Amino acid sequence: MIQQTDSTSRTQGDIRRLAVGRGIALNLNRILVPLNGYRRSEQILPFSSMLADWFEGETTLFHTLPPTHPARGARLGQVHYPDAPHDRGTSLAVAYLEEVVSRLGPHGVKSRWGIATGDPALMISSRSATSSFGIVAIAATPRSRPHRFFSPGLLDHLWRTTSVPLLIVNPHHAMLNGDPPQ
Repeated sequence: MIQQTDSTSRTQGDIRRLAVGRGIALNLNRILVPLNGYRRSEQILPFSSMLADWFEGETTLFHTLPPTHPARGARLGQVHYPDAPHDRGTSLAVAYLEEVVSRLGPHGVKSRWGIATGDPALMISSRSATSSFGIVAIAATPRSRPHRFFSPGLLDHLWRTTSVPLLIVNPHHAMLNGDPPQ
C-alpha cells in the first residue's frame, strides 16, 4: 500500500479558511433560530452560536405568532382596529427576543430577531427561503409514531415545507461542556 503525500502542505489555518469559505458559499454563516419562549427551545442557542462563531456569521432569532382570525380582520369599507391580545403577544415576543439578543451579545454572537404571524412551519420555511438562510437550527423533542400520526408537530411540518438544512437538537439530551440541560 502506498501512502500519498500532499504536495501542497496546508496548515490548520489554511484548512479552516477553506472550510469557512465553503460554508459561507452555502450561506452557513446565516442561521435562523426559531424560539417559542420555552426554556427547552433555547437549548439550541449554544450550538447555533458555535456555528455562527465558526463561520463568522450571525443568528436570527425568530418567533411566530398565531394568525389573527379572519373575522377580526378588516373588511371592505371597514377600519381595522388593532386587537389588544395580538398586540400584547407582539410586545411580549419583542421583549423576549431583545432579552435573548442582549444576553448573546457579550459572548460575541452577532444576533438579530424577527417576528411573523402565521403557521410556524410555513413562516420558518418562507423566511429561510426569502432571507437566504443557510441553516435552520431548532430544538425539538421527538414524538412517537402514533403521536405524530394524530398530532403532527412543528418538526413534521418543517420536513415537508423547507429546503434549507435543519440542525435539530433534542433538548432533553443536549449537553454542552458536560453540563446537563436545565
